Parts: sequence; structure tokens; C-alpha cells
Amino acid sequence: MRAAIYARVSKDDEGKSDSVPVQLAECRAFAARQGLTVVADFSDDGISGYARGNRPGFLSLMQAVAAREFDVILFRDVDRLARGPDLPVICREVEFAQVILLGMDKTDSRDASFRMRVGLSAIMSSEMIDKVRVLTRLALRARAKDGHHTGGRAFGYRSMPVDPAKPDQRKRLVIDDVSAAVVREIFARYSRGETMKAIVEDLNARRVPSAGAAWKREARRSDGRWLVSAMHAILHNETYVGRVIYGRRQFVKHPTTGKRVAREAPPSEWIVNDMPELAIVERELWDRVQARLGVNVGAAQSRAKPTYVLSGLLICGECGGKMTATGTKGKGATGASKYHCSTNHGGGKSACPNTVSVPIELAERLILEPMLKRLSPQVTDAAAAAALKKVKGGSKGATAARHVTPEIAKANAKIADLDRLVAAGVLSSAEAGPALARARAAREAAERAANDGSSVVDMTKLAEDFRGWAGMLRRALGGADVAQARAGRGRRCAGGRSTATNGREDHATAAYGAR
Repeated sequence: MRAAIYARVSKDDEGKSDSVPVQLAECRAFAARQGLTVVADFSDDGISGYARGNRPGFLSLMQAVAAREFDVILFRDVDRLARGPDLPVICREVEFAQVILLGMDKTDSRDASFRMRVGLSAIMSSEMIDKVRVLTRLALRARAKDGHHTGGRAFGYRSMPVDPAKPDQRKRLVIDDVSAAVVREIFARYSRGETMKAIVEDLNARRVPSAGAAWKREARRSDGRWLVSAMHAILHNETYVGRVIYGRRQFVKHPTTGKRVAREAPPSEWIVNDMPELAIVERELWDRVQARLGVNVGAAQSRAKPTYVLSGLLICGECGGKMTATGTKGKGATGASKYHCSTNHGGGKSACPNTVSVPIELAERLILEPMLKRLSPQVTDAAAAAALKKVKGGSKGATAARHVTPEIAKANAKIADLDRLVAAGVLSSAEAGPALARARAAREAAERAANDGSSVVDMTKLAEDFRGWAGMLRRALGGADVAQARAGRGRRCAGGRSTATNGREDHATAAYGAR
């Protein structure tokens, strides 16, 4: 039988004994002992198993499962597949595709106790995750109350051990003279009236290392260029006047994407420490900057910021950043006029050289019009008629198709498993014969039971439903409701992206393709 290997290690589990290469090697040896042929391997390195949406290796694995590119999935232990409540759902999806789950921890989806074992594993993992989360938060709050550093990077500072004899334990912040000088420059220039963008462009042109220059980024912006968003964060950070606040925001993981989402905590839960030894800028300078920020914030809030159909869905072909709506339509008008690379807009040419600006009306016309044509009544009617004709031709005039009931699917899976075992030499034809006969008899009985009409799908009704769905999507894309149009565009183009790059003679070159 064909086998695929899945290996995963989270950041907390990283180590030589748990590394992805070690897991892959162990699973290959396990496959050889089981007489399986490894045809593919998938992995996620440094990613939690709490969610599936942020694991590219796992998503590729599930696509291959749906395509039946192999018969067995091998892993070291079932927690590698997922942790928490997602695990039973994933296992059911794999079982439905008639793929076997086989682990070195004796996990076997063919065992009668498999689902109970998976359910218990999911409960235990969820409990452990919740317990670790609570204990970690309590420990960090205790550190904050003692005035110690709670982790993370703070531009302008570096961390030092509280006790030099115990360098791996509690840390404290101290001012870093080099980066602190950049902080002072930013505050001084902004207080004198310079814009954040002007400061950013100058810092990038001088190649001054940004706040994120030392971060271990592997994707876009790994060069550590300055962006306007970094200016906002620095100019609002009270640590620079010696007021350290812990717990202002709490982070939770989205259950599907696995991405951290920040939530504002009530002030009653903050831990505030006045630490004048950490002050980098004078209070008087801080107050001038905050006064100017307050005026700008008030002006920005007075202008409504409409959402556009393609905001964040267009991708810069140079840096991979998102194209966002910028500019104005003219004096007295509200709303933006064009899509522009957010990295270039926030950091200048030194951050991203793509200066292409695409008029909003042009972008929406070029991208949405082809979709509307494909959803036109003429096209959808022709597609529905062709589907009905195909069904009629294949079933002597019938306009119905039958579901594969759970009983039929179960019998088919049993037959397929036995056939694979015979083909692999695990069972002889004589040994598998009685079980195959029982499985085929069960399938015939299930198919006879399905003939009562309860499982018949009216293909004419399905065609009508398809026309209705296409019409709703067409109206959403062509209507004035931006939220509906964005949702419709996302459904039509799920998993894809539109890119824009500098073309010849300063024209924009756009392409749409799969991620």
C-alpha cells in the first residue's frame, strides 16, 4: 500500500529528538517494517497543532487525501496530526476518504477503539493547553508585579538577567544606547512637524536598522525596513517615558486559522509600574508628541473610511504585501481613489520599489467583470442544461442521482481495505474470501435499501438551486453592498490572489493565480 508521512513540531517542542527530520526518518523505518511504500511526506516546522488553517504542510496533506494519492497516513503519534477539538474532525475526514491513519504510538483507524482513543486524546490535549495557558499567564503577571521583563522585544532596550549567576531565569530591561538614539530622533522630528512617512523614508534611505530588523522573519519584510506602522507603535509606547504597562492586551488564538488575535483588556487588569530608569525621552517632549497625535487622530476619525471590494485582496508582485486603498477622490470628496502597495505607501521606495497605483474603478472593472460574465444567466442556464443532459444520457432518461449512503460507503471501504491487504500479500485470497463475501453482501443489501426513493436527489431541483445561487452571487458582486461583494469575490476566488507589479513604461501588470 502507498503511504504518506506527516511530521510536525511546535516551537515549544523543538529539540533534536522531536525535530521534523527525526520524525520523518522514524516513520520511514516504521513504514519499511509494515511493508508500506512511502510516496510522499508532509511537514510543518515550528507550528502549533491547535489549528489547521496556519499549517501549509497539513493543508497540502488534506488536499492529497481528497485526491486519494495514497492509502495510509503515517505519523509518530496522533498529537502530530492535531491537538484539541479539531483532532476527531480531521480523523473523520480522513476516514471518509477511505485513507488509513497509522501511528507509531499504536494508533490505527481500523481498530474498534480508535474513535474513543482519538476523543480522549483531544480532551486531554485541550485540558493541557488550557492549563499551560493559565499557568503561563499567572507566572508572567507575577514577573510584571516584580518589575521584571515579561518577554518580547522592545526597541530601544535590551534584556539582562536579574541574577548574572542565573542567565536563563528572570530578566530586566536596560536602555540600549544605539537604538535609544533612534527613538529620541523619531520623537524629536515628529514633534517638530515632520510626518511619519517622511521620517520612515529617511530612515530607510539611511539604512537605519528598524525595530524588526533583528526578528527571525522568513517571509516578506525580512529585510527589516521601517514602516509607518512602526512609527505609530513607537510614538504611543509609554515605556519611553518610564511607564511600563503589562496586560493592556491579551492574545488568543483563532480556532481555525491559528493566528493570534489581540483583545483589549479593561484597565482594572493592567499592571502599571513607574520605572524612571527606563525613560528614553523627556516628559515634555512626550507631551508635545501626544498632543500632535491627538489632533491627527481626531482628524482621521472625522473622515469615514469606507471598505472597498478588493481591499487587501490585491497582492504586490514585488514584495508580497497587500495593495490597499489610498489617496482621495478630490477636494471635498470622501473615500480613496486607487490601490497602492501598503509596504511602499508606508515605507517608501527603499522598503518596496513598486510605485504602481491602480485606479479603484479600473481594478474592480477588470477583475469583477469577467466573473460577472461567467455568472450571466446565459452561461449558468447552459451549464445547468448540460449537466441535466449528461445525467439523462447516463441513466436512460432519469433526472435523478443517488447518494452513496453511509452503509454503502462503509461496505465499499471494507472491500477496498481487504483488496489492498490481498494485493500487499498480508492476506491470501482464501483468507480474505469470507470477509469479502460478507462485505459485498452488505453492500448489495444497502443498495437495495436505497431503492425506496428516500435517497434520491432531484437533479432538476439542483439545477434550479444552482441558477439561484449564481444569481445571488451575480447581484452581490455587481451591487452596492461592499461586504456582500467582498464575500462573493472571496467565494469565487477562494485560495487565489491577484498580483500587481511594475510593468513596462510604468504600466501595472496584474495576474490572477493560485496561492
